[in-house]
Amino acid sequence: MQFNLTTDYAIRIIYCLAERKTIVTSHEISEKMGIPQHYVLKIMRNLTAAGLAERFSGIQGGFRIARKKINLYDVTRAVEPKMAIARCMEPDCYCSLGMQETCQLRKFYMQMQKTMDGMLSGKLITDLIQESEQAEPGENPA
Repeated sequence: MQFNLTTDYAIRIIYCLAERKTIVTSHEISEKMGIPQHYVLKIMRNLTAAGLAERFSGIQGGFRIARKKINLYDVTRAVEPKMAIARCMEPDCYCSLGMQETCQLRKFYMQMQKTMDGMLSGKLITDLIQESEQAEPGENPA
């Protein structure tokens, strides 16, 4: 299981904005994070709509982080609102066998989902930046 590319890029974009703490252009984000500029702009629409980033127009325009405390869960949900690990974990609880209440596999999936959501909720972008700054030379945490 892995994040889709948009989710990975969204996390990297928010990381970049949090690290810079100033208004950053989409071109600067693209260059620093290795993300095509048109894709940066597409993702930024979701991040600004979710209140995670702010957009500034004009000659000095660009984007800035909207608040100091943003966790990975917030970012992933902004671009991937249905991030369930299995189809039966989606809001409609669809099960082709009709075993939503008795399925042991679904119960296990629920535990996995809760653990993953907890880990994402418990990790702030600022934590990642701080960990990166404290990393040993040669380590590449980001």
